Amino acid sequence: MNISFSTRGWAHIAWEEQVQMAETMRFGGIELYNVQDDAAMVGRGGPLHKYTAAATARELRQRGLTIPCLDTPCDISADDCAGTVTALMQLAHDVQCPYVSVGALHDDAARIDAALAALIPAAQAQGVTILLRTQGVFADTARLRALLDRFACDQLGALWQMHHPYRVRGESADTTIRNLGAYVRHVHLQDSDDDGGYDRRGNAAGQEHDAGAVLHRLRRLHQSGVDTGMDAGSDGSGGHFPAFCELYEPF
Repeated sequence: MNISFSTRGWAHIAWEEQVQMAETMRFGGIELYNVQDDAAMVGRGGPLHKYTAAATARELRQRGLTIPCLDTPCDISADDCAGTVTALMQLAHDVQCPYVSVGALHDDAARIDAALAALIPAAQAQGVTILLRTQGVFADTARLRALLDRFACDQLGALWQMHHPYRVRGESADTTIRNLGAYVRHVHLQDSDDDGGYDRRGNAAGQEHDAGAVLHRLRRLHQSGVDTGMDAGSDGSGGHFPAFCELYEPF
C-alpha cells in the first residue's frame, strides 16, 4: 500500500524539498494538488513541463517514489473543466500517474453524466483512471456506487475522501466500504473534529475515524494495491508528519 502526502497548501515549498521530505520520512509518493496552475511545476524548466515530465518520473522511480494521483479542484457538475482534466490526463500519462481526481459539488446528474461521457475516451486513450471524490453529492456513497455501476467503466473509480461521508453525512466506514468496495482506488485521510471542521493540529492522525482499522478492512477486501494519500495540512510545517508515519508504518 502506497502511503503518500498531498501538496495541497504546500505551494511555497520547492519540489526538490518535497521530494527529499518524502524520502526522509519514508513516504511512497507525493500527491500533487492543482498542479496545472503552478507555473513553477508545469512551466518551462519545471519538473512537470512536457519536455521534462518523463525524466522526473524516472528520477522519482529511482528514488522509490511515485505520483499516485493528480488531485484537482475541478467540479464536473458546474464547471466546464473538460480541457483542464484532459490536459491533466496527458500529464498523468507522461509521469506514469494512474489517477486524476474530480469532484461534483452540485446536484446536476445530467451535467455530471455528460462530463464523464466526454472525458472517458481521453482517459482510455491515456490509460488513466478518473476518480470521483466522495464529497458534495457523492458524499452519499450509495449514489456514487449507482453511478459507477451504471457506467461500468475501468476508467472510473472512487477517491474515498474520508472526511465528507463520515463527518458530513454521518456514514460509517463500514457503510462506505460496503457501498464502494473495489471501486476505491485512492483514499484521503485527514484529521477532523466533531464539528465537521478540519483539525490542522495533527492531534489524532485519523484516530477519531480509526483509520488503521479502516485500512485493515481495505486490505481484507483485497485492496492491497490501493494508494493512500494523506492531506498533511496547510501550515507547511510538517510537524505532525512523524505521527502519521508512526500510525501508518504497518501499511
